[in-house]
Amino acid sequence: MELIEKHTTPSGKLSGIVSAAEDKSDGLKEERDFYFGKLFGLGTLIHSGILVRPKTSLENISTIIQQLFNLALIKPWLREPSAKSLCGLIDLIPQINGATEAADEIYRTLEKEGLVRSQDGAAILLALGALPTNIRPKPSEKVWQHGDPLHHSNVFLLSKVLKDVPGEEDAIKPSGNFKSHPHFIWTFILQKNWTAPKEAQAFKSLWDKTLESTISPCLWLTVDGFFATSSSLERKFLGFQLFQMCLYSLNASLIPTLFSENCMRCMINHSLSGDRYLNKAAKKSVLSSPRCHLISALNNR
Repeated sequence: MELIEKHTTPSGKLSGIVSAAEDKSDGLKEERDFYFGKLFGLGTLIHSGILVRPKTSLENISTIIQQLFNLALIKPWLREPSAKSLCGLIDLIPQINGATEAADEIYRTLEKEGLVRSQDGAAILLALGALPTNIRPKPSEKVWQHGDPLHHSNVFLLSKVLKDVPGEEDAIKPSGNFKSHPHFIWTFILQKNWTAPKEAQAFKSLWDKTLESTISPCLWLTVDGFFATSSSLERKFLGFQLFQMCLYSLNASLIPTLFSENCMRCMINHSLSGDRYLNKAAKKSVLSSPRCHLISALNNR
């Protein structure tokens, strides 16, 4: 840890505070390199197996936990990879010394820093929820009912979080930056067994609210989904990626849920014309749907 801290701490003029004659982008780029270097170093420690050795102390584990949370809070674009590393650490918790204390520290810090109502915080909560009951921290129900973001009573809030819709009570605001891939929380969502009738209905509601449009019951405002007519091309691109991701991960009985109204309209509109920006993404979605017996006239185009 000392070596990681020593060689990945930005210093001097790397914070971007440079003179007018100097190029600020160079300083910011080097600062970014240092932060990603630290994240890579911490991730290497997690995946190396060192943390599960008997000699590894709880203090060492605590240092890594706090370093990852610090990175998540420094820059918005570090939040998701830092949260993903924390989820990797949570997977190891049953094998380390002081497992209960480590799990409790992660939850306490998550709540203290106001990350619970976010995609990253929800993913960490789901990872903690998968721990054995004897070491699993008891989550608060202030944000997520029953302490589980995937509980059917949380569908409306989860859909807002998945769309990065800011709320008045959010301590950490969404970054607003375009991401070229779906958030890793969808891995947890698709791992859940949604086949029971009540769960199947909850998934359909979640899909419709996230990919279509949602009307807020309090403000009567329409919150556009990824495939809404007014959504940006970037959000529609993410929608196509989610469609393809879910297509091969969901139980066959839930596949028809994916073909919602706006999704189909978007897919058809963008797949028919080669001039459309999302033509390739739409074609890939159409042609990757043999499970649904889609017959596409685009095979020879």
